[in-house]
Amino acid sequence: MVEASGTVLGFFTSVEDPRQRGKVVYRLDEILLIVLAGADNMVEAAGFARMNLEALRGIRPLARGVPSHDTLTDVVNALDPGTFEECFESWIGAIRPDAPDLIAIDGKTSRRSGDARTGRRPLHTLSAYAREQRLVRPRRSWTASRTSGS
Repeated sequence: MVEASGTVLGFFTSVEDPRQRGKVVYRLDEILLIVLAGADNMVEAAGFARMNLEALRGIRPLARGVPSHDTLTDVVNALDPGTFEECFESWIGAIRPDAPDLIAIDGKTSRRSGDARTGRRPLHTLSAYAREQRLVRPRRSWTASRTSGS
């Protein structure tokens, strides 16, 4: 990712872009900027970015405009969650070093998204909320790699 020192994006430089290079339309740093703006979901994030496009262009070029909410969702879902979490925690620690380290976690399992007969595992969604900092980590959906209780 392009170096972004001195900004929130500077904390996310170790997040690798999982997309095939020849198929990338929107830069990862631009997508992260939009996602980290604080919207509750990707539809709101895309709407916020469209309404504030000129201000966001002061931080990143956004030469191709604002990606759709579907593109934002697809890219965020493809990111390595461990690396993203480390970057997110570093960022929160830097902006609020004196705040207690309390992060509320909310998880959901989509009903009827798994099938025991075929071995397809259910889809899970997770949200993390840094209470003192009033920041929400984007939702992450995945299929569990093991059964609950393991």
